[in-house]
Amino acid sequence: MTDTNNNQTKERVMTDIWDNPELATPTGAYVKWETPGDEIVGDVTSVTVGEDMNGKACPVIGVRLDDGEDRIISASQAMLKSLMVEHRPLPGDRIKVVFSKVEKRDGGKTLKVFEVTVAHGGAKDRKSTRLNSSHLCNL
Repeated sequence: MTDTNNNQTKERVMTDIWDNPELATPTGAYVKWETPGDEIVGDVTSVTVGEDMNGKACPVIGVRLDDGEDRIISASQAMLKSLMVEHRPLPGDRIKVVFSKVEKRDGGKTLKVFEVTVAHGGAKDRKSTRLNSSHLCNL
C-alpha cells in the first residue's frame, strides 16, 4: 500500500465494527449509592463514557461480581468521577468501590465520599493503594 506521496505504508486490517471495544455496553443493574457502607467488589468488564445529570461526560464501569451478577457503576458523583479518572480501571482489573460517608457542604449541599481500590490485571490477592490515601486493602 502507498500513500499520496508514493511512500510505502503498513496495510491496515479492518475488523468488524461491532468488535470495537468502544461500542461495548455494560450489562446489569446500575449501582445505587444510598447508604454509607454500600460497596461493590468485582472484575471490570467494560469502561465506556456516559453522561451525568448535567449532560457532562462521566465514566461508566461494567463490573462482574464474584457470584456472576453484572452491575454498572455510573461515576457521575464528583468524587467518584475524580477517583475513577485518576486510577483508570480497565477491563480485567479488579475493583472495589465503597460509599463511605456524606459530608455537608456550604449552601446546604452534600458530597458523597467514596473509596476506590483497583488491582490492575485482576489479581484478587494483590494489595493496591486506596486512592484517598487512607490505607491499603485487599481486594
